This record gives sequence, C-alpha cells and structure tokens, in this order.
Amino acid sequence: MKASSLFFVCFLLLTGLAGQAFAQELFFCVKPGGTPVCAIEVMAGTNADPSVLCNKASPQCALACVAEGGAGAAAKYGAMGLPVIPVDRTMATPENMMSQPETPEMCKSQYQACVRKCQTDPMNAQNPAYLQQCYSACQSVYSGCGTGNREIQ
Repeated sequence: MKASSLFFVCFLLLTGLAGQAFAQELFFCVKPGGTPVCAIEVMAGTNADPSVLCNKASPQCALACVAEGGAGAAAKYGAMGLPVIPVDRTMATPENMMSQPETPEMCKSQYQACVRKCQTDPMNAQNPAYLQQCYSACQSVYSGCGTGNREIQ
C-alpha cells in the first residue's frame, strides 16, 4: 500500500513539474484601434517582449500591435475565436528578434512598389475611387515607414 501511495505522489509531482516546464502564456495581439488580430502562445520563460513577438508572428499587425495578456485580456478577447499562433523559443532568440532598420531608401522603394501595384490592379483601372483609395493606403504606410512606430509630432 505504501509503495502505491509513494508512486502516486511521485506521479503527481512529476506531472506537475512537466506541466510547468511546458506552460505557455497566451497574449492577444491588438491593433491601435483596439481590434484584436490574433493570439500568440509563448513558452513560459521566453525573454522577449510579447508585443515584438506579436508583430513578428502576425503580418496583419503591420508592426503596430501591442500584446495584451492575463485574465482581463482572456475575458475580453478569448471568445472571439481568433487564430492562435504558437511562438517557439527559436523565434524569440536575439538573432531572430533583430530586424533591419527602415532606411529612407527602403521606405521609398516600398512606396513605389505599392503605387505600381495600385496601377496594375484591374479593379482599380475600372474605378478611379478604388485607385485613389489604394494610393491613400500606400501613402499611409509610407508616412509611418522609418519611424520605428513612434508618433511624429
């Protein structure tokens, strides 16, 4: 009887420790207007800013999301059925967290590519309003390029 009790206690301890070793934290990636885009699952103990991980993991963030975690965020966004992106430790290494700085040349090149895409889209050729909206979107992205997500006064 003692052996089975001891086995049971050891089993509970081991499963509890294994659960902690594989514990994950859930963060919701939220755009500036308050719209959640997705959620990321981060391994506990990952030493990376969850907001940076959101922006790295989700193209929909367009480098503008902030990560919200905890019970409040889970209650607020949990029932929305957002896609969950698992973030492994390799994604959060210092080498992978570094991104290339946005230089003025790179920003201009991205803007020009966007304008070309607007001009070649058949939908825009049929409707001048669509073309103008597309140009506006290009200008909006270009205006924030190179600022490092800082607001310019």
